[in-house]
Amino acid sequence: MLDFGSGEGITANYFAEKNEVIAIEPSQEMLTNAWKDYQYTQIMGDVKTLSAFADKTFDIIICHNVLEYVDDKAEVIKVLTRVLKQDGILSIVKHNRPGRVMQMAVLLYDFEKVNAILDGKNSTASKFGTIRYYENKNKVKEYSKGIYVKFKPEEVEILHDRMQEAGVQNMSAYIRKMAINGYVIIPEWPDLNRVISLQARISNNLNQYAKKANEPEKLYEEDIAEIKKMNNEQTDLLKKALEAVIHLYEEDSKKRK
Repeated sequence: MLDFGSGEGITANYFAEKNEVIAIEPSQEMLTNAWKDYQYTQIMGDVKTLSAFADKTFDIIICHNVLEYVDDKAEVIKVLTRVLKQDGILSIVKHNRPGRVMQMAVLLYDFEKVNAILDGKNSTASKFGTIRYYENKNKVKEYSKGIYVKFKPEEVEILHDRMQEAGVQNMSAYIRKMAINGYVIIPEWPDLNRVISLQARISNNLNQYAKKANEPEKLYEEDIAEIKKMNNEQTDLLKKALEAVIHLYEEDSKKRK
């Protein structure tokens, strides 16, 4: 687990009781007062420090009340994503204006700052400086709803195989991409149902003709003609189905360009 921007180590210390934790914090003053009830690795540094870590190192990354003090938020998120394991968890917590207003009004009775925040101005934190409030859509990808899907263990294995074939490492991205841009083959396609029906009839007739060939009964031209007719219809339907699939592919290719 990584606690990025760990401050006085309150969160890192809490999770260190049962987890292996690495905490990174740039402020020497904060580190001097760091909580150390449990053992965890404390590093003094910033986002550049993460260059020493390999890709997909951490199962969980905590970045709480950090991005509002950072100039390049997108770069920090990019680096954190790099060191996060596939299917790992990145927890981002931020200051928000309504919460700060409540703090100033209810706890500190500082209505001058309340009015300033309501007017859209940034506020300050005594230890960290200016709090630059930001909206999720500004720097962090925002998804309106979380949809939870359950898989059987064997299905998860298949899903990982499909991801590997596609060269995709992020499961959420893969599932989202397939759900939005993938194709669903509907088995109730009328033409395909007709093809299946014809195949069953052809097979049945061939069995009957095979019996006739081994018995005194004769095969008539009408019998062969019927087989040919069904076979031709089946071929035409399969061509039609193939043309439809090719059309879908071509239309989708145009949209992706």
